[in-house]
Amino acid sequence: VFPTAVAKSWSEQRLTIWYVMSSILTSMLNRGNLAACDLSSLRLVVFCGEAFPAKHLRQLMKLAPQARFVGLYGRTETKVNMMYEGRSLPEDDAPLPLGKPCAGFRALVLDESERPVRDGEVGELWLSGPTLMRGYWGLPELTAQTLKSIEVDPGVSLLACRTGDLVKRHEDGNLEFRGRVDHQVKVRGHRVELGEIEFALTLHAAVERAVVLALPQEDVGHRLKAAVIVKPGVATDEIALKRHCATTPPPYMVPETIELHSSLPLTSNGKVDRPVLLRQMTSASPRTAKTGR
Repeated sequence: VFPTAVAKSWSEQRLTIWYVMSSILTSMLNRGNLAACDLSSLRLVVFCGEAFPAKHLRQLMKLAPQARFVGLYGRTETKVNMMYEGRSLPEDDAPLPLGKPCAGFRALVLDESERPVRDGEVGELWLSGPTLMRGYWGLPELTAQTLKSIEVDPGVSLLACRTGDLVKRHEDGNLEFRGRVDHQVKVRGHRVELGEIEFALTLHAAVERAVVLALPQEDVGHRLKAAVIVKPGVATDEIALKRHCATTPPPYMVPETIELHSSLPLTSNGKVDRPVLLRQMTSASPRTAKTGR
């Protein structure tokens, strides 16, 4: 009801600019009947908060071909400081770039020793710029861990903030999100990035959203569980999703269980509340639903 009401309201009000969380925009596409709405007044769509799948951007660009589409990236500690503009339909379902730093900002891609990595290699993103925080109130130790002076040229250093995001810089300067430092786990001796599995699941035509959780287990390191939201009226089941997932990442990255949910718990800023979801999935019995609704 909510996505449909929002889509109808924005269409009737002839809004020209949408500034919206990626998760809400995804719900509007899949549940808001946007295809039946008049989007001719739309000039600009700005999405932020979480990764916006290329398949959804492609769908939206076809519904509003006259509009500009811009993705924003930022952290609470730095505010919005990177931008990506989708100027043409994505050719494939590869992850959309985070974009390039806005004017006055620097994006540093560093290894574990806080040294720059080469373009094309994965490293942790550090940000520096005019809106960088001074520190966490009353938390000097956390501030010291997060804010550091990084030498960018001989004798030249910048105060930068570690983000915990893993990225890769392309030749055109765009940064590609590759996961989170705190979402890397060991499974049967292999290092696994949970975001890579989530991305593989979202490539399935029936999947609207996917979250993968790691449960510590002594003998294998971690067990993987996934929760997905399936598009309304689309039939699928756990077996089909596992088969699909196995076509992209190696077998050890396929979740042991994939549960179908009608919704996922969210934080106040619209992101999936992983601790709450983990408690729900570990306390409830496995689900056997075969369709989205």
